[in-house]
Amino acid sequence: MHNAGKKESEAGKTQFDIHKTLILLKPDTIARGIVGNIISRLEIKSLKIVGMKFIVMTEPLLIEHYGHHSEKPYFPKIVKYMTDGPVLAMVVEGIDAVRQVRNLC
Repeated sequence: MHNAGKKESEAGKTQFDIHKTLILLKPDTIARGIVGNIISRLEIKSLKIVGMKFIVMTEPLLIEHYGHHSEKPYFPKIVKYMTDGPVLAMVVEGIDAVRQVRNLC
């Protein structure tokens, strides 16, 4: 999910590209108890959480989200891994959010 828009600066002259992107924190991240650390890193980068929900991934949902991998021999391992526990789905918004999130990984 990538969504771009323009937002004026406080001075009202400069425009910045505001993007939204989806982040899925995997079951091992939840189990390790490091969700707060990850959220802090996002907030330090001035990324705003505009939506957040714990979800349980199902195989049909994984096929929809990772469809380009569904015929690969490793896909059953992805299904096992992603259905091992809850996933935290977040949408974050900010200036150049897609690039910023990728750089955090």
